[in-house]
Amino acid sequence: MYREGKPGNYLRQGIQPFIEPGETLRYVVLGTNKASFGKEVFFGAIGQGIGSIAGSLVEGVGKAASEGKKDLIVGLTDRRLLLVEVLQWGSDFLLAMGAPTLPGAVKRAGKAQAIVLADIKGLEYKKRGSFESTLIIDLSNGKISLDFEKLHWVDRATEMVKQMQDDQKDQNH
Repeated sequence: MYREGKPGNYLRQGIQPFIEPGETLRYVVLGTNKASFGKEVFFGAIGQGIGSIAGSLVEGVGKAASEGKKDLIVGLTDRRLLLVEVLQWGSDFLLAMGAPTLPGAVKRAGKAQAIVLADIKGLEYKKRGSFESTLIIDLSNGKISLDFEKLHWVDRATEMVKQMQDDQKDQNH
């Protein structure tokens, strides 16, 4: 497991209320429920470059790409995969580091979803360079897609997925 700095510790604190007694948290990663980073940057840059009304419309497409996107704390325990929606981040760490892309403390969590590891039928992990990846989880009742953005979280997600794949191989043998 990775050595965690403040962002990882904040994620651990945010997911801790959802950990059951006797359960061990193995990985914690910041994810989203919708890939939009590339679209935001692409359409936003084009919109700014074009200028005028047409540029504003194209830039608006970039902003619309991020609507509905939710930050999720993704935690892998020895029993479950936890997905906890973050409704509000604290700003103390954000401002102190001068890095708005890093999470602060979780001020308010929303819905939480727990997936029992035995219910996972398959995993598909797609890495798109160093800064984006997608994990598609195949369940008996459908698929869930999780996206990871930024180098630090993509690396951690890659390690988490490897652990999940190894666990699945062990269960099948």
